[in-house]
Amino acid sequence: MKKICIALVLFLAVFQLFADEKPKLAVMNFVDESNGKLSKDLVKNGSKLIRARFTRHAKTFFDIVTDQENEAALRAMKKKSRELDRDRKFQIELGKQVSAAKIVISTIGALDKSTFLITSTLIDVQRGIDETAADAVFDGTGKGLIDAVDEIIKQLLGDTTRMNYSAQTSIKPPTNTAASRRIGSLEWSSAYLQNKTWTDAVQYCRDLTDGGHNDWRLPTIDEWRATFQNCPATQPGGECQVSEANGKLDSSAFDRTCKAGCRNGFSQITGRGWFWSSSGRLGTDHYYVIAVKNARVSSLRVTGRGSVYCVR
Repeated sequence: MKKICIALVLFLAVFQLFADEKPKLAVMNFVDESNGKLSKDLVKNGSKLIRARFTRHAKTFFDIVTDQENEAALRAMKKKSRELDRDRKFQIELGKQVSAAKIVISTIGALDKSTFLITSTLIDVQRGIDETAADAVFDGTGKGLIDAVDEIIKQLLGDTTRMNYSAQTSIKPPTNTAASRRIGSLEWSSAYLQNKTWTDAVQYCRDLTDGGHNDWRLPTIDEWRATFQNCPATQPGGECQVSEANGKLDSSAFDRTCKAGCRNGFSQITGRGWFWSSSGRLGTDHYYVIAVKNARVSSLRVTGRGSVYCVR
């Protein structure tokens, strides 16, 4: 009996060890695309900051690869990180070297002299595909960088969140009725989901029953742009040429004005992450997405993960 008890205790200890094991996440150094508008120290400290914030906020989900582990892997590969920060294939190989299940690659670009955009992508290391993307704007200060990094983490981790309306809009916040969710001729679903592939998003809307209706679908990129406020560049008829209604869905229509949006721009509908549209980017495996904050238009690979609202 004593031997059985000892064996049982050992089994439970080993089981708990494996049960507590979490996938590893490697957060790579920032890639500086600000053309010298940001100090090198801020970019360098930003790389340490994003790892520290992921360690703080994502420890429930991941074990974060440390700087020491990264440096040891680089030595083993006989490479210097600053030579290869921009090389996606190398970053994935580095992720494999440190046994990471996923990696985060981030860039910092300048929208203007005092406004900067961080874009981060969560990548599945073994499959080499983008799972989801996130972005946030900041003012070039250390405090702004911290807030932007925290917003990135919220977007990448994902959750299910109830719909709410921006307090910035001049439109009176509606009450919780089916009629109040109508913008123009469209009714929007009462809740949204995060962390869905485009195929999942399409199916979710097809299967949705909300407000007594079951004829929901993904909005087009034009329908999303019609919700934008305070951003002439990406509102309907603006400089951003991406439009299904006008037959302009190829990459030539997708320029900097679409990606930049406006500092004070917003959508009448709020939420976290990039929101899927039903409009594909011609000649690619991407679909157009929008960010409700700053009224930006971008695109995401069909296998990536974004947020979902439905319309009818």
